[in-house]
Amino acid sequence: ITLRNNLAVVLMRRGELAEAESLLRGVLEARERVLGADHQYVGQAHHTLGGLLHRTGRPHGALEEFRAAGRITEAALGAENAVTAFPKVGQASVLIDLGRAAEAAALAREGLARYAGALPDEHWRVAQARGVLAGALLAQGRRVEAGSLLARGCGRLRQARGAEDPLVRRAAAWAERAGVSCG
Repeated sequence: ITLRNNLAVVLMRRGELAEAESLLRGVLEARERVLGADHQYVGQAHHTLGGLLHRTGRPHGALEEFRAAGRITEAALGAENAVTAFPKVGQASVLIDLGRAAEAAALAREGLARYAGALPDEHWRVAQARGVLAGALLAQGRRVEAGSLLARGCGRLRQARGAEDPLVRRAAAWAERAGVSCG
């Protein structure tokens, strides 16, 4: 199951999204069958599938998957575990696209706080959460606050994931809107 999951992630990075989706749905089904619906790896599978659905323009499906990931992960690991930040930041990113910026900002802040309590400040996940929070703030017209967050994290995200990564491209677009450099 893990090999199929890893292959799906590689396919996503290569842009082979239909193939990745098929594998991810199979991984989710297999993990539920073998591990039980409430296992943290089932939550991880929901999260990965949510990311793919968001990337392919299916925000409502993505939001559903991220919410499932959040419920499962929090139940399995506890609400304060840093891993529970993944689906919060994912949901926030989708909510920005759905025009629900205030909700997105609250979730992004929560995710950022969980990451910040567990990861070094320069970690790319902290930078990602800052970027998503900045996107939510931009959608609310809070350009200066968003610019400050992006100036702290966008370059780190680019360094960790590469300029062509979808997360980086999105953060760079927000940085441009905020009038700051993405390193």
